[in-house]
Amino acid sequence: MKLLQLVVTCLAISITSINGAHEDVAYVADRLEKSTNGGPPRRRLNEDIPDSIDWRTKGAVSKVKDIENCGSGWAAATADAIESNVVIDGLKPLTELSFQQLVDCSNNKDEAGIYNDGCHGGLVELAFPYVVKNGLAAMKTYPYVGRQGACKADGEKVKPWATVEGFEQTKDHSVEDLKSAVAEHGPVIVAIDSSSATFMHYGDKFDSSTSKKVLSGYDCGGDHSRLDHYVVVVGYTSSKDLLYPNCWIIKNNWGQSWGDLGFGYLKIEDRSSHSGTCGILKEPGFYPVGGSESF
Repeated sequence: MKLLQLVVTCLAISITSINGAHEDVAYVADRLEKSTNGGPPRRRLNEDIPDSIDWRTKGAVSKVKDIENCGSGWAAATADAIESNVVIDGLKPLTELSFQQLVDCSNNKDEAGIYNDGCHGGLVELAFPYVVKNGLAAMKTYPYVGRQGACKADGEKVKPWATVEGFEQTKDHSVEDLKSAVAEHGPVIVAIDSSSATFMHYGDKFDSSTSKKVLSGYDCGGDHSRLDHYVVVVGYTSSKDLLYPNCWIIKNNWGQSWGDLGFGYLKIEDRSSHSGTCGILKEPGFYPVGGSESF
C-alpha cells in the first residue's frame, strides 16, 4: 500500500485561505511501497454499511479549528480524529484536544528520515505514533498559539487527556472502503488538493462565482492533484439527500468562515477522476483505533 511521504526541504508552498491567513504547507510527495509506521491497511469485509452517516449529529465532532498562519493542518486533523474516536468508544465526553502539542512536540523521524516540522507541514502517520506514546492534552491546558515553540508536555503541569493504541488506513482509490471506515470507525483523515481558488474560497458569500454548495473534480484537482492539506471526513450523504446528494462531508481547519461554517461537501461520484474530488481518494485515509482516557 502506498503511503504519503513528506518532502519538507524544498516543496513548501504558501496558500491563502479565505480569512486571509497563509497556510505554509509542504507538498505531500513521493510514495512509499509500505508504511514504516502503521503496517498494512485493515481489510474490512462488512459491506452492510448505511446509505449515509453524519457523525456531527451523533455528538462526536468538535467545533471547527482554525490553524491561522501556521501550516498545522496535519496536527489539527489528527486531533480531530482522536477527539471523535474517544467519544465513539464511549470513554469521555467530547473534548477539544491540543494540536499545539503536536506542533511543538511531534518531530520524531521515520526510517526514511522524514519528520514533522511544526508550522511547515507534517504527516498524520508520524503524528499518531507520538500520541500512542505520549497522549494528547486537552486544548484548555495546552492552547493553540499558531506558531511552533518548545514542547510543554511534561506529564505534570500538562497531563495527557486521551490517547490511542494505534491507527489504521483505508485503501486508496476506493469509495466503498472509505465509506466503510467512516461508518464503522468514525471520522477519517484524508489528504486533499486545496490549492484551487474554488476550494480556498468555497462558500465565500462575496464571490458568487465560487459560492458552490458541492465541489466536484472540475473544481479542485483529480488524478493530477498535488496533495497539500489534511481534512477529516466526518460523514457522507446518500443520493437522496435534498441539499447535498452523494457527497463526502469534510471538516476543514481554516475556521468557520470557510465553507458551511467550516465544513464542506465533496462529490463522491465524480467520474472525471479515479482519484476523487480534490484527490480525496488518491492516497489512503487514516483513522485512530483503541482510544483510551489517559495513561
